[in-house]
Amino acid sequence: MIVIYHKNAGTGCCLGEDLGLNTNSNFSFITERQKGILNAIATLFPWAENCYCVRHIRDNMRKKWRGKTFEDLLWTCATVTHVHQFNKGMEELKKLNKDCDEWLRKIPPQHWSRSHLTGRAHSDVILNKLCETFNGKLNEGRDKPIITSLEFIREYLMKKIVNVEKAIGKCIVPLTPKTISVFCGNGKYQVSGPWMDQCAVDVVQQTCSCTKWELIGMPCKHVVATIWEIRKNSKDVGIPETWVHEEKFECPTTLVPPKNRVTIGRPKKKHRKSACEIDDMVKGNM
Repeated sequence: MIVIYHKNAGTGCCLGEDLGLNTNSNFSFITERQKGILNAIATLFPWAENCYCVRHIRDNMRKKWRGKTFEDLLWTCATVTHVHQFNKGMEELKKLNKDCDEWLRKIPPQHWSRSHLTGRAHSDVILNKLCETFNGKLNEGRDKPIITSLEFIREYLMKKIVNVEKAIGKCIVPLTPKTISVFCGNGKYQVSGPWMDQCAVDVVQQTCSCTKWELIGMPCKHVVATIWEIRKNSKDVGIPETWVHEEKFECPTTLVPPKNRVTIGRPKKKHRKSACEIDDMVKGNM
């Protein structure tokens, strides 16, 4: 997500004005660590989650430290939801290469690791690949008239939903076949996973010790296993929205059409490759 900011006659104009955002909006911005954008977000939206795309951090790391081990440790530190797991991954990276560990520690973990996110934005996304992938799928309809372009997007989403439903229809086993939930009283359940990991789920407070339920506002796999356990005991689990935090249904913004800005030249369709991607193509790794 990109913030556009400029001054005109002493007034500020930015993406926040187009979307109707205020300074304390619960939004998560994902950037590639451009200094101008970081300063704009810190000034205009001080309460928003400001995340860095981990893929671009990985690309910068690969300029000095290459190898699957470095990348695996980076992704481990980025995706874990507990601070002690993050610290364990950083210690392993330090043993592997002290310079790489010092370089990564200079990047504040609250901007790229799920273990340090506040959860205020109810989002655990640490990549902007979702936007880039969706943007890439719209190449065929990008240069068409607005109605035709919107129709192209509608058809693409319909096909995507149908493909997902077909994949779900082929599933003949429970969603969490190796996860066992045990009732402990007072609305609390102990959930055991396949790797001897255990989590505590509180259906009254809507919390899970893995912290992912609080982080994204939607049930994690441990909560899903708990719902299955409640259902097996012939208890009413309610509608799916019962298990989702209310913030997921409340959109504080009113979307309005953005101002039409005519750009010079033909719109670009091709993805601008990073230096690491070009290097991999030259070496035949892609």
